[in-house]
Amino acid sequence: MILFETFEHIDLDMQPVLILKCGHIFTAESLDQIARMDFAYKVDNQLGATSLKYMDSTFQRLQNCPSCRGSLVGVKRYGRINNRAITDGIHRKYYEDLALGFVSLSKNFEKVVQDMETNSIRFHVQLRALRTVEKARSLLERHLLPLVRFQKSLEKYIHSAIEESQPQQKLYQACISFILQDSEDGFTEYIEVRPPDLKFAVQGKCLRLQAYLTTALELLKMKNLNHLILEPWIAEITGEFLCNGLEASAEYADHVLQEAQKGKLPRPEVLIRLTKARLLVLLFRNKSASFETRSAARIEGKRELVHIASRIEEYPGILQIFTDQIEQVERSLSDEFYEQVSMSERLEILQAMRGDPHGGVSWYFCENQHPFSIGECGRPMEMATCPECGAQVGGLSHHMVAGVTEAAELNTFIAGQ
Repeated sequence: MILFETFEHIDLDMQPVLILKCGHIFTAESLDQIARMDFAYKVDNQLGATSLKYMDSTFQRLQNCPSCRGSLVGVKRYGRINNRAITDGIHRKYYEDLALGFVSLSKNFEKVVQDMETNSIRFHVQLRALRTVEKARSLLERHLLPLVRFQKSLEKYIHSAIEESQPQQKLYQACISFILQDSEDGFTEYIEVRPPDLKFAVQGKCLRLQAYLTTALELLKMKNLNHLILEPWIAEITGEFLCNGLEASAEYADHVLQEAQKGKLPRPEVLIRLTKARLLVLLFRNKSASFETRSAARIEGKRELVHIASRIEEYPGILQIFTDQIEQVERSLSDEFYEQVSMSERLEILQAMRGDPHGGVSWYFCENQHPFSIGECGRPMEMATCPECGAQVGGLSHHMVAGVTEAAELNTFIAGQ
């Protein structure tokens, strides 16, 4: 039986059949539809596949035998389609590994920040008792060691997430190098490849900015020590960082901001602008900086808040949680008021970077394999879209649209944290 037809009704000259590894037999016409032949080839109803077709960037999955779910891998007729599905599977796994890695890193950073806050009083008591710069420097290095170790792990993550490390880009470059051995330059403009996903690299760089901010806040606490012997040394290291270091960090934030805008990543963009504004607050409040530097920091900080407010109006559903923090930064940029960044606010930023500001969320992949989270109710809002690419994820009656899949491994990992 071949799709409800017996062999006697099949004209093998007109309807050739395919015998799969699993032993099941199907007409090429019926299996072509299952394998999505029209995705990779231009198909004529009478002639079948007539020529190659440009395959768009939609993620593909390996198709299976309709009878036993056996794989179609190895069927030469579908070689191009299967190869594409295999490379997409590699890229999908790469995305999931990056998502898992980022959740682990951000939780690790939360612990580093909390531990440094817990040990802060003891550190300053020990520092006050010291009488030599050498011992003070050694104590400071030990206090900042968890942050230094975290930054080393973060650098490895960022390197694994940049464009050059992505599987699709590696495959593309390998193909170009191979073809160029026998071809002339200039043909590559006709070759298209899926745009690189910048989300995870940008999120990693957001964490790097958070690490800069944490370092600055720790050094600021030392300025109030009033230690007669150590005061010149403290003034030297804090003054250098709070002037040159903060300006360099703000410039780096601009670089990361361009990547977030290029990747159309509204949430990371707001987080970058908010962190940059907090860095500018410290620069504005630094009495050692020149009047021009402080004034410029204040103006630029307020400009960032305007941009953030504009983005919140554009994406209220995913960015509204930052409203209170904007007001706090705005007060800190005034002449009369300064409010230290609280532990809870710093943790809120880290949670927002993971997409779980309220906890109790479940993770899914949109049709383009971008991870996104849904709150405790477990259902998306009607007409909800992926925050990274805008693909629709929510439909009528708060059900997921076709193409959305559960990020099972990611949910299991988070549940175990």
